[in-house]
Amino acid sequence: MADYDETLAFIASIDDAPTADEVCRRLLGLSSRFGLTGVIAGTMPGSGTPPSDQQRHILLDGWPDGWIDRYVQRDYVHIDPVIERIRKDRNPFMWDEAPIAPTLRREAATMNGEAREFGLAGGMAVPLVTLEGKIASVSFGGHHIELSPDDRSMLALVSIYAIGRAFRLSRPTSPARPLLSPRETEAIRWAAIGKTDWEISMIMAISEHTAARHLANAKRKLGAANRAHAVAEAIRAGIVR
Repeated sequence: MADYDETLAFIASIDDAPTADEVCRRLLGLSSRFGLTGVIAGTMPGSGTPPSDQQRHILLDGWPDGWIDRYVQRDYVHIDPVIERIRKDRNPFMWDEAPIAPTLRREAATMNGEAREFGLAGGMAVPLVTLEGKIASVSFGGHHIELSPDDRSMLALVSIYAIGRAFRLSRPTSPARPLLSPRETEAIRWAAIGKTDWEISMIMAISEHTAARHLANAKRKLGAANRAHAVAEAIRAGIVR
């Protein structure tokens, strides 16, 4: 597992990435340590989205050559159990933890067999929801995967930050974020080292409700989708060191 300083350095390197391709390259440089040699990130196509429109939802494409074209051409997005779980679950998960609907077992088996031909025997997905309510995800794949629970947590954090960078690159004229108040800053700093809302309330001598409100305000001002993303944004902005 990467240590704290290494994680900070990685987040800084992602923030410096000038293009989505470079974000992909740097993210794969980290994930490949664990056998995850492919990555893709983007928003989820809506139900019934035709293949011709599906690639517009992709923000980061680091899949093996030819696989995304095969996947889109055969419209696998509508039978993929990983995509189905992403739509329903907001927690990171391994691909083999996604249940397969009985009616789709044959089609899913065909898709999984073809994925293995491209070196994608398994993987990990990190779902999230944007401030606009869109479902998005980062999904890693590979052949020989060695990933501890701590590694999964670390990849979930940096994945959220990487897709955030991809969103900013796709919208380069987004307005500057407002500054956090001193209390919001203190709360997000405690959250960055793993303190719960209750622990933060005890440390700051405030109610748990107030601690949660400070964190919610910080998340909104930082343009973050969730708590982990807010911490990553605070690190990038130099609020957390």
